[in-house]
Amino acid sequence: MYEEKSTGLTFVRCSSCRCLVPAIDSKCRMCGAYLTASVDKSADVQCPACRYLVPATNSECRMCGASLTAPVDGADNV
Repeated sequence: MYEEKSTGLTFVRCSSCRCLVPAIDSKCRMCGAYLTASVDKSADVQCPACRYLVPATNSECRMCGASLTAPVDGADNV
């Protein structure tokens, strides 16, 4: 007889993309949204291509894949 064993992991649903994410994570693995209100969101930057908010530690946008370090084509170089 098969007996299902619990892994002990608790999951929460991301409020942004509705994906199930381990409760021990602070950000969603799929969309990068923060899972708790206590995380400092001022560390986010806006993607110059799609305007999605991305953690400042990322080098590319999780939504569109654009580089966050290289200038966007057509951007003003001031």
